[in-house]
Amino acid sequence: NALSPGPYIFWGTMTGPLLRKALDESLLHGAGFIASFYITFLSLLAMWVFVFERLRRVDQRFTKILLSLSALVLAILGISLVFGGLFN
Repeated sequence: NALSPGPYIFWGTMTGPLLRKALDESLLHGAGFIASFYITFLSLLAMWVFVFERLRRVDQRFTKILLSLSALVLAILGISLVFGGLFN
C-alpha cells in the first residue's frame, strides 16, 4: 500500500482537508474525525470478512448465478456510461 497512489490521493484531496478543518475547530474534533473514520473503516472491513465467510458455504450453482448477475449488471452500467459519454 505504501507505493499505491490511492491512499495519498484520498487523504490529500478529500480526507486531509476535512481533518484540517476539524483540527482548526479543536483537537477533540480532529481526534473524533480520525476515530470515527477508522471505526467505520474497520467495521466495514469486518462486515466484508463476515459476508465472504458466509458466501463460501453457499451452493456452487447459486454462486455462479450471482457471478453471472453481477457481470450482467456491470455490463449494463458500462454500456450506459459509454452511451452517456457519447450522446450527452
